[in-house]
Amino acid sequence: MVGRVDQRKYARSPISLDVQVRLCTGVLVEGHACNISLNGLFLETERSLPLGCRVKIKMTVSNSADKTDVACTGVVSRVDNKGVAIALDVLSDTNMAKLCQLIRETAADAVRMEDERERQIISQPPGVSPENKMRM
Repeated sequence: MVGRVDQRKYARSPISLDVQVRLCTGVLVEGHACNISLNGLFLETERSLPLGCRVKIKMTVSNSADKTDVACTGVVSRVDNKGVAIALDVLSDTNMAKLCQLIRETAADAVRMEDERERQIISQPPGVSPENKMRM
């Protein structure tokens, strides 16, 4: 068997995070994120989601001090017997900062994550913020 070439734009970081995913039909699916990056996550869940389906995502981050939520939207990009991959597409600046902090705390290579974030900021066209991207 030939191995797959990893074509991800951003490195994945292992994580243990409770996630709620709401489909455009209103159906709520709960699962557990096992890895995350600046533009996606893999959600372990027993429920299958339709490939290409737009979703709203709420990740709950708990630490010793308090809980915080990271909200965003995305598209189901892959489905397998372990769960679903979701490509993140709309994050507010506040939620992007929360996501960066979360990844920074769990990343094996925090310097690489910071470089990826800089590359993402530079690649944004002038005057376009995440809030101006297409929403659900």
